[in-house]
Amino acid sequence: MIQKIDIKKVKPNKDNPRKLEQGAFQKLKKSIQDFPEMLELRPLILDENNIVLGWNMRLKALKELWYKEVPYIKTEDLTEEQKKEFIIKDNVSFGDWDIWLLEELYDEEIINDWWLDISFDMDEDIDFDNIKDNSNRETKDNTKLVECPHCWKSFNL
Repeated sequence: MIQKIDIKKVKPNKDNPRKLEQGAFQKLKKSIQDFPEMLELRPLILDENNIVLGWNMRLKALKELWYKEVPYIKTEDLTEEQKKEFIIKDNVSFGDWDIWLLEELYDEEIINDWWLDISFDMDEDIDFDNIKDNSNRETKDNTKLVECPHCWKSFNL
C-alpha cells in the first residue's frame, strides 16, 4: 500500500551501485518537476528501516527539490540477500527499445527531455550481417523485404 513519509526519515542506500552522472541527474530533477504525479505511480521502495531499496537517486533529487514528504511502499520480511537482489534487479533494464515504434509515436527531442537517452539512429542498432532475408516475400514495389534480428520488424531494402 502506498503511503507518505517525512523525507527526513528516509535513508539513502549507501550500497546501491547505480549512480547518475550530473547531466542525467539534472534531467531526473526536471522530470520530477514536470511530472510530479509520477511519484505516486512509482513510489520509493523502502525496507523496514526506511532504507531505500528502489529509487535511491530519486530520493536525492527529491531532497534537492525540497520535498517534505514522499510516497513509498514498505517491504517487509525480505532477507538481506533478497534486498541485495532487489536493488540489482530494479536497476537493470531488460529488453531493447523498438526504435521504429519510438520514432513513429514519439519525437526524439521529447524523449530526451523525459530523461531517456535514446538514439533514433536505427542504422547503428542493426546488425546488417545477421538480417533474415525474406526476399521470397512479395512486396508491392519489388524491393527486398528483410527482418531485423532485434525486433523482428520487416522493412524494405
